[in-house]
Amino acid sequence: MVTNQAIECRLTQVRDTTEVQFRLSNGGQDTWRLLSWHTPFDAWFSEFMHISREGRALRYLGALAKRGAPVAEDYLLLPPGASLVTDLDLSQAYRLESGSYKVELEPIVLSSYTGDSHAATRQLSLACEPLLLRLPEPDDR
Repeated sequence: MVTNQAIECRLTQVRDTTEVQFRLSNGGQDTWRLLSWHTPFDAWFSEFMHISREGRALRYLGALAKRGAPVAEDYLLLPPGASLVTDLDLSQAYRLESGSYKVELEPIVLSSYTGDSHAATRQLSLACEPLLLRLPEPDDR
């Protein structure tokens, strides 16, 4: 877990499966906004994470969306005390087998807003700690 400006970023494995949960929590007093594109909240429409096994990168097999300029609906708000959570199945975008993997997310850019201002007062690039994922042999489960 990485904490920065009262924002916490956590990536965890769900049991011994290819599923992971991503949680972004706001423990501060500012409201933050982030563009969902190129984050776990974008599902598999971009390559926002990198997975490696024994130092070798796995090839991303998911979709790549072509988009125009973002609109208001493309942004997520993270008010004080709130969390944004999403679950992802890594096997939908990567070919995985039993073994150990390192899962790393691209940094997430957040903008802070205070009061009724529509202009960002601060920007934050948040890097989450990598996840070490272990997938057991089928008869180990």
